[in-house]
Amino acid sequence: MAALVAMLACPAAGVAAGLPIRIVTSIPPLAMIASELGGDRVVAHSILPPGADPHTFEPRPSDAIAIADADLIVVLGSSIDDWIGGSIMVPAGNTSIVRLDEELADTHEHTHDGGGHDPHVWLDPSWVRDRAVPALQRAFVAADPEGAARYGVSARAMAGKLTDLEEDVRTALAGAPTRGFLAWHPAWEHFARRFGLHSVGSVGESGGREPSLHAMIAAIRAARAAGVRAVLVEPQVDSRQAAVLAEELGVPLVTVDPLGDAWSLDRSTYQTLLLFNARAFGRAIGAVRDEEEKEPVSGVPASPVAP
Repeated sequence: MAALVAMLACPAAGVAAGLPIRIVTSIPPLAMIASELGGDRVVAHSILPPGADPHTFEPRPSDAIAIADADLIVVLGSSIDDWIGGSIMVPAGNTSIVRLDEELADTHEHTHDGGGHDPHVWLDPSWVRDRAVPALQRAFVAADPEGAARYGVSARAMAGKLTDLEEDVRTALAGAPTRGFLAWHPAWEHFARRFGLHSVGSVGESGGREPSLHAMIAAIRAARAAGVRAVLVEPQVDSRQAAVLAEELGVPLVTVDPLGDAWSLDRSTYQTLLLFNARAFGRAIGAVRDEEEKEPVSGVPASPVAP
C-alpha cells in the first residue's frame, strides 16, 4: 500500500469553483457517508459495485479513469480495499487521498481471515460519528474552503443522527433470548462489540474458498451449544454452503449486508443499511419472533428469510 500514503493535502486552487467535488470511494458505505456529509457540494462514487465481494473484486479500466479524474479518493486502506494502490495505482499530483484506517488506532482490534484489523469498522456507527465524519470534514474543507460552514453544520447534524441510530439499533435488538449469532462471513465483530452481541463462530472464507469439513463440524457444534436461531449470510457471498449448514442445524438463513446497495431503498443510505442489519440480527437472535409481524424499525422492512 505504498501508493496510499495518508495525506489530506489541499488540491490546487480552484477546486471549489468547480463544484461539485468529485469523490471516489473504495466501497459503498464510504460513498454513502461522504454523500450525506457533503450534500450537493459533492458527488461520491464507489469503485466497488453493488453485490460485488471486495475480497475477490478486480478493478476495471474505467475505475482507473474515475480515480484519475477524482478530486478526493476515500479508502479504508485495509485488506478490504487494498486493490486501490495495487491493481489501481493512485496518480500523483493534486488529488487528495483520505485513508481512514489511520482513524482505527483507538478502536478495538479484531482479526479478519487470520490477522490484522477487522476491516468492517463502519458497521459501528460510533466510529462513523467520532472518526470517519471528522476526517472527511477536514478533507472536504481542505478541498473546498468556501463550504467550511456548510460541512460543519452537516457534520453536527450527522453526529446527532448517528447517536439516534445507535439507540434505534439497540431497540431492535432488545429483549432477545440470546446474544450469540453465527455468521457465514466474519464481518460483524465491530457491530457485535458495539451492541453487546457475540459471534459463536464463522465458517466462510474470503476469496470464495469453501470451508473445510472440520470447520463445518466445529460450526455446527458451536451453534448447537449456543442455541443459535439462524445462519447469517450476505448477498455478496455465495450462500450455497451456508444453506447446507442451516439445514443441518434446522434453522433459516437470514440476510445481512455489510456493504449496502444504492439501488435498494432499504440499504441505499448508511442509516437504512444499519437498520436493515439491526432488523436482520433481531430476527436471528430472537428479538423478533417469527410469528409476530411487528412494525419495522424506522420504516425499514424485515430482512429476507429463506426457509
